[in-house]
Amino acid sequence: MKVPELRNKIQNNQIDNLYLFTGPEVGEKREIIDLIVEKVFGEEEPVVQNVYLGSDLDPAEISEAIEGGMLFSSKKIVCIKNIELMNTRFQKALESVFVPQRLDNAEVIGMSADRRLTSLSECVKKCYTFDEHRQSWLYNPKTKETDRKKLIQALAHSKRQAIPADTYIIMINETNEKIPTSVTNLLSDEQQVVFYEMYDSQKPQWIRSEFQKRGLYIEDGAIEFIVDTVENNKYAFQSEIERICTYYTQLAKDDQTVSAHNVVSRDLIESYLYHSKEETAFSLYSALLAKNAEKALSILDKIFYTEEDNIVPGLMWSHKRFLKILNQVENERLPLETVFEKNFVKMKKAREELAVGVRNYKFYQTTMLTYQIVQLEYYSRFLPSDLKRVKYQEFIINFIFTNNLELFWLGDNQVLAD
Repeated sequence: MKVPELRNKIQNNQIDNLYLFTGPEVGEKREIIDLIVEKVFGEEEPVVQNVYLGSDLDPAEISEAIEGGMLFSSKKIVCIKNIELMNTRFQKALESVFVPQRLDNAEVIGMSADRRLTSLSECVKKCYTFDEHRQSWLYNPKTKETDRKKLIQALAHSKRQAIPADTYIIMINETNEKIPTSVTNLLSDEQQVVFYEMYDSQKPQWIRSEFQKRGLYIEDGAIEFIVDTVENNKYAFQSEIERICTYYTQLAKDDQTVSAHNVVSRDLIESYLYHSKEETAFSLYSALLAKNAEKALSILDKIFYTEEDNIVPGLMWSHKRFLKILNQVENERLPLETVFEKNFVKMKKAREELAVGVRNYKFYQTTMLTYQIVQLEYYSRFLPSDLKRVKYQEFIINFIFTNNLELFWLGDNQVLAD
């Protein structure tokens, strides 16, 4: 199912008890979950439980979260996160919840009469035993593995998983890792929703509209900066926009020329970067330009677990700007002040940091360092968190100290001349 169709169904109170949300667009996932919470609970206090799959999770906690009763509400939403870490133990815990342990005979007769449920009816007869005394079909725990899998798929296809009526399960993946088939087989196609990132062509107008909601106009250059440096999902964009607007509000209180125009300019964005008390990918790049490894590693420690997704985009944007400046100084022989004017670098602190970089690096060397950032981006997609952090540390040391850069896709005997 596509996101707009899902949104429309939820707004019309057509909400399934089970969903799998995958894909890299984090912000829209949160919007949809918030909408489900709003529709399920209305004015009641929402009950949302988060379960994180991982090595330290007891599978029994999954069953307890889904089947356990609540003191003050009959409704609840259970969000199962890190679903890409699903293993056999977690899978069996979910299946024990999803597979009905008992079926009324009348229900099974109805299945047999419905052509759409032929597959499910056949699975029931293989996996259940009829109890004449109870006039019910009881699930056989000794069912063959192949028959059990077919039953689970048939239950998913017909949306007859044994989930309590007022319980809503949302399984969530927020990485690019492949979702195990054992998970997708638990749901129907309509219960699986992929959240894709915005197309590049959609981003500028969306960002502009977000600022307009706050009564601000944003210039094209400022939009370009946000698109280039922020992770490509709505949540990251919204978080950065909120911070920029907060900074604008504080600035407008002290500067009437700012408040008079309600314009977010590229200069204001640069001012926001250099006056922010938080360390960012941009302050990390400034430390690289200064060849201050101790400071760069310290900044990395501060931002790795909170701003990791924005590190590579921020480094790449800063590097492209510095490379352009270096080319104009070294190859076009332009005065540094002229170069700053041409590239709209107006902040004194930014000029000082870039001037230090011009003294420390040569154009050809800096061009080759671009591959270091590209290589870092490649590894950051696939490595686990601890190894990823080591790769960032290695990048900092190589960027500052190494003149002979070996690049993994260019083969052996590579030498970068001074």
